[in-house]
Amino acid sequence: MHDFPELLSLRGHEVSFIEYDEGKCRTRWRTLTSLESRAWADSRVVVITPPRFLPGIFGRILATIIQPFIFWRLVTVARPDVVVTYSVPTSGWQVIAICKMMHIPTVARIIDIAHVLRESRLSALIKQAEKYVYKNATFVSCNNEFLRNYCVENGASAEKSSVTYPGVDFTQFFPGEKNQSLMKTLQIQPSDRVLMYMGTVYRFSGLVEILHELSTSLKENPSLKFLVIGAGEDLPRLLIEARLLGLQEQIISVGNIEHSLLPDYLRLGDVALLPFKPELVAHAALSGKVLKYLAVGVPAVSTDLMGLKSAIHDGEGVIYCSGYSNFALSTIGLLENPHKCQQLSTEGLYKIARMCNWQVQIDEFTDILTSVSARTYVD
Repeated sequence: MHDFPELLSLRGHEVSFIEYDEGKCRTRWRTLTSLESRAWADSRVVVITPPRFLPGIFGRILATIIQPFIFWRLVTVARPDVVVTYSVPTSGWQVIAICKMMHIPTVARIIDIAHVLRESRLSALIKQAEKYVYKNATFVSCNNEFLRNYCVENGASAEKSSVTYPGVDFTQFFPGEKNQSLMKTLQIQPSDRVLMYMGTVYRFSGLVEILHELSTSLKENPSLKFLVIGAGEDLPRLLIEARLLGLQEQIISVGNIEHSLLPDYLRLGDVALLPFKPELVAHAALSGKVLKYLAVGVPAVSTDLMGLKSAIHDGEGVIYCSGYSNFALSTIGLLENPHKCQQLSTEGLYKIARMCNWQVQIDEFTDILTSVSARTYVD
């Protein structure tokens, strides 16, 4: 969600971004405003960070009041040509409502299904917020066809929705040699083979399940390592399971790392994994991790996920599997077949170069914003 705003700013547009800060609570009532560049050098996005007084879910609930109030104050002064919302329950539906009253066109950029992303007692309410956003946004932009179909089934207009894939920064993510210094730091030997997972370790990530299926191969081959880049709700359970299985020496967990360092970490992998459980939340995603895996030349094995499969077909850098037993067999089989690895790597690079070129994607998204902002919608 940082890429589109920052790339738009590099095209000369004035962009303001209101964020929800999930860090430490700040009890002072003072909106923090800064000029930032998080993903693209030389971009200049005005980032507005409202205060957060309470921790956890309580802070999120309070934000449903604070965020819209800050947004209303901002648009009253700035009168933007168009508003893009990524949010749904925290501020998305309120933003859509405010913009309808002020006759400001809106684009809902949908990258996941909010009500199933996290376990919550408020899921039913969040789903209603989803439907309101899909139905009342001027235009709905999704990152894969499965997700677009879901939005249309839940209120979005088929004529006022489309798919724009995310891009990849090819100046950072490209094939290269493994970083020997990093390998030494992580105690990875040149003879080791590395399985890799990058990203948030969600409850539906499937890492514990695939670890069990791979445990025999890992025990039989101490030179086989499992690199986990990222953190999340299910990481503690994964590390506990690794200790119970006696595999703690082969699991390398590095937590969250700086974005600029990520390419070197990804190049350490020989085969990348996406073992998401085949649930609605996973089917709807077009996982950015897979795009980056393929961009650095690492082939991937994935569960059979409809959103990903609608964009990247079997053999285009990815092997799809049904069931974790088949997933483990395909993973080990791929590791033992360098020719197949190279073939998948080549196909993946070709696919990503065509599908995820940021210059093309930002042109497409700019066309949507221009088209939407040129019209007056009064319901």
